[in-house]
Amino acid sequence: MNRQIKNVVKRLALKPKNVFLIDGVGAVVTAILLMAVLKPFNKYVGMPPNVLTSLSITAFIFAGYSFCCYLFLGNRLPKLLTPIIVANISYCVFTFALIIYFYNSLTLTGLIYFIAELLLIAFLVSMELILLKVVDEQSKSQ
Repeated sequence: MNRQIKNVVKRLALKPKNVFLIDGVGAVVTAILLMAVLKPFNKYVGMPPNVLTSLSITAFIFAGYSFCCYLFLGNRLPKLLTPIIVANISYCVFTFALIIYFYNSLTLTGLIYFIAELLLIAFLVSMELILLKVVDEQSKSQ
């Protein structure tokens, strides 16, 4: 699997700004799921509605940043990708803390959703970190 990830990242390195498009689309999907699915069906999730709203707004902000980076990237991948990596990691830590804090009120569905979200974001962050390394190695070899 690690080999497959590296192959995907190498292909992504040919057009590195696409990582921002992937990140932005993922953030929009997260925000919509939180507001349009989880919030109306909160009794099946167990996370308080105001927390879902806050997470959704955060995801929309991350999406805005990622889409702006995609549109206006230039040659500044490391400078622009690092903040979204930090933001994604912070989102994961904060979400994990919310899972712990609201564990007793979360339903199995809610728990599965948030753990799956954390795993997907962690996978994206690992790809972004590998991409940074690949792009750095490419720039040094040129």
